[in-house]
Amino acid sequence: MHLRFSLFLIQIWYLLRRARQRLGRFLRQNIGLILSYALFWLTPLICFLMVELLSMNSPFKLAAWQWCLNLVWYFFLLFVTWLITGRRRGSILLTVLLSFFAGLANHYVLSFRGRALFPIDLLSIKTALNVFLGYDYTPDRFVWGGVAIVAAVAVAVGFLPRQRTRARAKWLTALKLGLSGLWAVYIFLFFFTGLLPQLNIYAQQWKTQGNGFLLNFTVSAAYMRPSRPDGYSNSRAEALIDTLEAEGLTSDAADGGADTATNFIVIMDESFADYTWFENLTLSEDPTPFLHALMETTIKGKLVSPVTGGGTAGVEFECLTGNTMAFFPYGTVAYQLYMTEQTPSLAWTADALGGETAAYHPYESSGWNRPTAYRLLGFESQYYLDQVIGGTAFGTDYADDEIVRQFVSDAADFERLYRITDAANAAGKSSFIFNVTMQNHSGYAMSWTNLPRSATLTGEFDDPDYGATTNQFLALAAATDRALEELIGHYANVDEPTVILFFGDHQPPLKNSFYEALYGKALDDRTAEEVLEQYVTPFFLWANFDIEAQEDVVIGANFLGVLASRIAGYPQTGYQKFLARLNETFAAITPVHYVLQDGTVIDADAPQTLTPEQRSLVEQYQSLQFYNLFGPDGRDGFFFWDGRGPH
Repeated sequence: MHLRFSLFLIQIWYLLRRARQRLGRFLRQNIGLILSYALFWLTPLICFLMVELLSMNSPFKLAAWQWCLNLVWYFFLLFVTWLITGRRRGSILLTVLLSFFAGLANHYVLSFRGRALFPIDLLSIKTALNVFLGYDYTPDRFVWGGVAIVAAVAVAVGFLPRQRTRARAKWLTALKLGLSGLWAVYIFLFFFTGLLPQLNIYAQQWKTQGNGFLLNFTVSAAYMRPSRPDGYSNSRAEALIDTLEAEGLTSDAADGGADTATNFIVIMDESFADYTWFENLTLSEDPTPFLHALMETTIKGKLVSPVTGGGTAGVEFECLTGNTMAFFPYGTVAYQLYMTEQTPSLAWTADALGGETAAYHPYESSGWNRPTAYRLLGFESQYYLDQVIGGTAFGTDYADDEIVRQFVSDAADFERLYRITDAANAAGKSSFIFNVTMQNHSGYAMSWTNLPRSATLTGEFDDPDYGATTNQFLALAAATDRALEELIGHYANVDEPTVILFFGDHQPPLKNSFYEALYGKALDDRTAEEVLEQYVTPFFLWANFDIEAQEDVVIGANFLGVLASRIAGYPQTGYQKFLARLNETFAAITPVHYVLQDGTVIDADAPQTLTPEQRSLVEQYQSLQFYNLFGPDGRDGFFFWDGRGPH
């Protein structure tokens, strides 16, 4: 028995020894081929890591599914280069080089503009080339790291054996055809179906490194053009415009406006909110007494924002254009994805009236693709911390006492508005200014520099979990209120007719525990009406001449610009007149809510609860907006007016 077992072990040892010898002989004879295949299959991973290095992004912060979806696209690139070159060595080199240059372009866009490269940037390549020489392209450690990876791969490929030329095998042809079919199916599912939203995959447009570069780029490409509304066609949209114009909704003459305000100022105040609307909240004092007391020649109330806690660019897009984010894929930003040509806006109307049009944001110009978006929206000049575009510098250097925490104070911001309007008025021109402030930007745990402590939480709301951050926000709101008193006091004493539209873009991103204390329940247990309360901010429309005062107005950001422009005496486009008609039924239309004028709040996910007449109005709005933004070349421009007249 023992002898048999020993013989068995000897046979096993002999077989293993023979296998090891054969394996060793195979490895020695085919080491180059093995390394060639290994590098070939590792190329997508190498490219992914290299591009994320160039993106100044740690791939280890990404989720496993983000790794997988990024790698899928790098494998696709490898497959395409393999089809083109027919060689492993060639496809490896070409894939790495293409990835490097894509990563390099993204690196410099991130460095210069503060956001990742988007597909829309490829549509404005001519503009990019015009300013190409105005930047510093000195390689940094990330670029040198990418160069090192490319060099290492090139050296490795140089040591690999050349692929032998063989007769084309039928299995290889079948493999290529099969893989091509699979890729075609994948691309169709990715770009032309609802797969992405079903998987909760959206383009990251603020934290633009959050998906990994290639995944974010391809997801953004999938969302570059929203789906056509059901039953939409260009001819039907044009027929709708003809019907509306026959009903009297025609654009006013763009050269009118003899009674327009000389100064039309729109101030979108970052994260400004009024929590005194929550009756159970207890505070040591009112943080915004001036805002609450402002009554004469004032229309005021609640703005229904399309976002909460962030997403500033969507709110300004709605106000300036009258369009709604409700008809775009969730989480997309028009400035990043849909601004490819001149777009009708309040600024174009002001321009047609011969006025000065200025956008002013006392922060870096890199956020939300603003320089390009503002140009397409009709702003003649733009003012930022880091640059002035098309205007005359009016003093955007700020003293230490004009900085609150790390941002320009609202008081200093408003003082620059005086300079812009004074310069325009001295030149005999009216002015339209769109101002996005920065003072109240999150986060609220930073130092209290130049920020007096004022209103604070009291009673049961004096909670150590959220008290410090909420108190800082309340102090910021109080600082805004003091600046508003100075602003209104200044323009109350100027001779030029002036209209000021002021509103908060969204509520600040305070802790969920604070909101749970306000509601007295878990956030998931709120009704639609209670959810709406987290989407409202204060607004007022003030003039230094007589207008009919109103209170408790509830209005969406997409309707707000139309209301303000009428008060300012601006000629109205047919589209704005349609929006005014729509506003008679809907107080707001957002990605989250339909708010009716009778106060009814309907979840946007349940449009079937609208009446047929209400649904018809929404469908008309959706068709007009789609035609406005994505209609054919030569479409009816006069109904919308984008600065070019009928075209």
